[in-house]
Amino acid sequence: MTIISNNIINIYYILLDNYGNQNWWPVTGGGKFEIIVGAILCQNVSWKNVQTSLELLKINNLWDYRAIYQSNFEHLSECIKSSRYFNQKAQTLKNFMALVIEDFNGQEEKLFSLTLRDLRNTLLSINGIGPETADDIIVYAALKPSFIIDQYTKRIASRVGITPLNNSYSEFQTIFEKKLPKDQKLYGEFHALLDKHGSNICTKKNPLCEKCCLQNICKHYLVNK
Repeated sequence: MTIISNNIINIYYILLDNYGNQNWWPVTGGGKFEIIVGAILCQNVSWKNVQTSLELLKINNLWDYRAIYQSNFEHLSECIKSSRYFNQKAQTLKNFMALVIEDFNGQEEKLFSLTLRDLRNTLLSINGIGPETADDIIVYAALKPSFIIDQYTKRIASRVGITPLNNSYSEFQTIFEKKLPKDQKLYGEFHALLDKHGSNICTKKNPLCEKCCLQNICKHYLVNK
């Protein structure tokens, strides 16, 4: 592994200085339930599309664990159609709500009182929940530290010069967690900043390197300028 900057924490502070606090996760009054639903819906789709789905869930009174648990599958799928893969995501929502209702008496706080390791394993045991979604829920809803890896994080890290032996989720997560304080707030803010930078500057095609605040420590920029 090669790291061009002195420390991954430097990337965090540069992004924070450039963009300011992002104050994630964005919610509109639905609390941890809204965070969980948003985390499930936001995979492979824009947040704008997710917001449309969330509004329809509210309008249709599908705005708590039991309501989704007891909902008609086709009706639920129709409400979240804007979030793509809506049948798959509807089933994942039902699977998650079933866990909360059946195993934790409908109380999210009982689920989130598990140790970090047990909570993550429990979330990953739900059909449809992968590592990124699990870590979104852990960081932003359970308020526990488990660094989130997504396409933006992998892209920025690789361009800066952070190159694990393979491109796996766990390899990237291990690198970040070894280099950072185990701090839930920092993890959440760093993830939000990486997503901001990856969607606006360090894009997949034609990245705006001349406008990038990381250019002085970015291997991709230094090699190609």
